[in-house]
Amino acid sequence: MKKMYVWVMIVAMVILTACSDAYQDAMDKGIESLGAKDYHQSALYFELALKEKEDNQEAQVYFDLSKQMQEAMDAVEQYDYEVALPILQEVIENEAALQTVKDEAQKILKQIQEESELVADVERKLAVINDLISQEDYQAAQEELQLLQEQIGTQELLVTYQSEVVALMDDVNSALNKKVEADEPQQSQVQYATYSNERYGFQLQYPSDLTMDPPPTNGDGATFRNEDFTLLAYGSLTNVLEPGETIHTYYDRDLEDIPVEISYQKLTNDWYVLSYNDNGIITYKKFFFGDSFANTLIITYPESKKDIYNPITAHIAETYVSTAE
Repeated sequence: MKKMYVWVMIVAMVILTACSDAYQDAMDKGIESLGAKDYHQSALYFELALKEKEDNQEAQVYFDLSKQMQEAMDAVEQYDYEVALPILQEVIENEAALQTVKDEAQKILKQIQEESELVADVERKLAVINDLISQEDYQAAQEELQLLQEQIGTQELLVTYQSEVVALMDDVNSALNKKVEADEPQQSQVQYATYSNERYGFQLQYPSDLTMDPPPTNGDGATFRNEDFTLLAYGSLTNVLEPGETIHTYYDRDLEDIPVEISYQKLTNDWYVLSYNDNGIITYKKFFFGDSFANTLIITYPESKKDIYNPITAHIAETYVSTAE
């Protein structure tokens, strides 16, 4: 009887040791898989550990953690951020979670925030473009669409917007073509001459029937006008207003000085455009910024004659080129 008891105890110890070894092996492999970000595999290992020790709290915590991270990763892959965000936040706030997993959750959360901001920026720009189209400002809408196409590029996150942008571009190009056709009889009568400024490296075309003011002695630019329309183009040195100037120095100053709501504004790395209506007078300004000099174009005309001068202004702006960089 005594021998039988000893034998039973030995068998029990062997079974317990085997169970313990199986549990620890599953836990070790699960934690290793967590570190490798293979959350599906880690969940399988922790599930094995729970089969060995059904009520083990540590195995249960790591199993739940693996399932959460896998669910979050699946949601991120589908750009379903509404599902992913609360799961990741729960992982980050879980005091029992491994720090490496919490760090990875924080990293993914930051990625989602950045991608969400990128999507929101595209949505804002599309709203601006649609507003410009509703105002029939097709030239400005076309410029915005071209910049948006460059931004979208081949980014997988934004590829769903590509078809919308292409459709809008088709609509805008069609509207511009119709406008050109409608303006052709009038525009065909406008003859253009070319003005070049060698000192500050810019050039543009202007209606040849405009009268040129006496040029300044320093040769910085020229003014052309008739009774309704004025075109001023000139160059100037930079780093004069303040040391270390950037394009924002001039852009921000203009925004502060304009006393009315701006109808259209566009800022790039080396040029900006501002257009506004002040008491019935439309002003269009385009500014090129360079390290050593800048070029400025300012056009004004009555709002009542915009049908005449809008296309002329567009032509001048399209031919206005600068070497400022």
